[in-house]
Amino acid sequence: MAEPERTDRIATPSAPSQDPVNVAAAVAEVAAIAELISLGDDAGAKARIQLLTIRHVRDSALHLRLADLCEELGMGDRLILELNDAFRDAPEELDLLRRLAQVHHDAGRTERAIKCWRALSERAPDDVEVWEELGALLTAHGFPEEARDAYTRGLQTTGDRRFEGLLRSLQSGPKPSEGAEAEAPLEDALLARFVTLFSGREGLYARQWVNPQGQTGYTPVREPFNIRVARNHLLGNHTVGIYPVRLDNTVNFAAFDLDLAKGLVERSGPGRPDWETAMAALEQHARRLVLCARERGLEPCLADSGSKGRHIWFFFAEPLRAGEARRLLQALDREVAPPPLNVNIEIFPKQSNLPPNGLGNLIKIPLGIHKLSGRRVQFLDLDGTPIADQHAWLMTAPRTSRDTILRYLEQVAPRTEEENPSAPWEGNEEGGAASPRPALPILQEYHPDDDITLQTVLGHCVTLRTLVNKAETERALTHDEVNVLLYTLGHLENGPQAVNSLLRKCPTVDSKLYLKSRLRGNPISCPSIRKKIPSVTAGLPCNCEFTTEAGLYPNPLLHLQASSPPAGTKADTLQFQALLSDFLRARQALHSAERVHRRLADQVNSWFDQAGIDEFQTPMGLLKRTKNEDGGPRFILDV
Repeated sequence: MAEPERTDRIATPSAPSQDPVNVAAAVAEVAAIAELISLGDDAGAKARIQLLTIRHVRDSALHLRLADLCEELGMGDRLILELNDAFRDAPEELDLLRRLAQVHHDAGRTERAIKCWRALSERAPDDVEVWEELGALLTAHGFPEEARDAYTRGLQTTGDRRFEGLLRSLQSGPKPSEGAEAEAPLEDALLARFVTLFSGREGLYARQWVNPQGQTGYTPVREPFNIRVARNHLLGNHTVGIYPVRLDNTVNFAAFDLDLAKGLVERSGPGRPDWETAMAALEQHARRLVLCARERGLEPCLADSGSKGRHIWFFFAEPLRAGEARRLLQALDREVAPPPLNVNIEIFPKQSNLPPNGLGNLIKIPLGIHKLSGRRVQFLDLDGTPIADQHAWLMTAPRTSRDTILRYLEQVAPRTEEENPSAPWEGNEEGGAASPRPALPILQEYHPDDDITLQTVLGHCVTLRTLVNKAETERALTHDEVNVLLYTLGHLENGPQAVNSLLRKCPTVDSKLYLKSRLRGNPISCPSIRKKIPSVTAGLPCNCEFTTEAGLYPNPLLHLQASSPPAGTKADTLQFQALLSDFLRARQALHSAERVHRRLADQVNSWFDQAGIDEFQTPMGLLKRTKNEDGGPRFILDV
């Protein structure tokens, strides 16, 4: 029996006795790593995993938990190692071997994936999906005889008639109508690009079906849309639909779906005059939408729908709020003349926000085969001609930047949300409920570096300065961090401009939070800030002293009263003062880190002396000990 290739063997050795203390320590360490991830410290979690050695622990659940964390952090090699150990400790859990096969496949380790599926077919010979996946993988990588053997054995052991159709497809080869693209090799780079462009709702996609009566629909599949699924889609084994809206209500793409009206489809058909007239009008309208988008600096991609229409795809360089994607397509739709008679237009995504368990509406993705028409869905030139090399074009398919989209929306589709709600601080701390002023224009020229009031506050409040730096460098803020900025800087004279300029830098921040007017009432207090974002303030000298007047409480805007800049002060002077403060604080932290490093180096050196070694293999690489010019120890890590 062929076993999957791996760093250790799938066969399970007898489990040695374990030290309960060591097991408990491993469980505690994995729990600590999970806590780091929950706090957003992915780098710290990765470092601890690299230093963690638990192969001696015989606990399948523990290894599986660590495998899940590794997958979340993108640590592919360690993920495979932990799945191997989990299966070693629970060989009856075949789902572990199935997952290991899929991980190998997604990582491009095709031979190991095939060996895993072969091992599964031996352990679960009555599982139809195992034989189907094994055959599809063998077919995709140019092993038709082995695929035929897999389908034949699948038919013999399960009796499932679908294998008869798969065997016939191997015998006849691809349909001529599917084109030469179906025979082109599917490189992993192409598949990865395809998955990146069309990724949507996490852990879910849908497969199209068609019954003998010609009815068609989709069945949700509760597994990730990955390289394996993409390969089957491009080969025509399955036709995939994607739910565009992700769990955080963002999307990687949007699309127009132009179709002939249902009434025309029911009473007419291809070749009839009314059908052909309507199709010509549909194609012309699709071209107008594409040209309009290009004139606005956008990057539309025209495609056949596979049946009776056109799709126009927009791929985004970074995730965009679903609501912003809908506004984009609605604005383009308004700019172009209304659709002609007998032509319907749908916009995907269809929802701006979904509840946690909501899926939204799916859209069929291109380059697969439409199950009803049997036609391969292809990308098109503006005149409707299929692009010559679909795969090569896909590798360079254009993606539009978020900044380009927002500039366009600011020109043609300003937001119309209601005024901002009151600040949600409990008791409002000695102040009345915040209420907005009448709306002020927010899409005007604004340069935060020239805003003296803003720079004064940032120059004195290290916490706000840290959040601003995070928005500008990491392009991400948590919900609580956003609220802190809203209910401090939002009270400044140019608060809406200052806040919105920061939030636009963070793609995952809901645009509904943008301010339309300056907030009134009292800003959030310093104690409330520390309560809301302790992970930020704990590492900062957040302990300012204020001479508060009656009825006021400590808050960052009091710096404006205590430290009003002299007349003629320039914003760049205030920025330099803030920069100098951060530099001195970082220098102090560096000295502290160097002291800790020296202490740990002495301990490691002592350990090397006791062990009588000068090098040690770690999960991060080979650690070597040499000597400095003064004879002291020096450690080098060969990664």
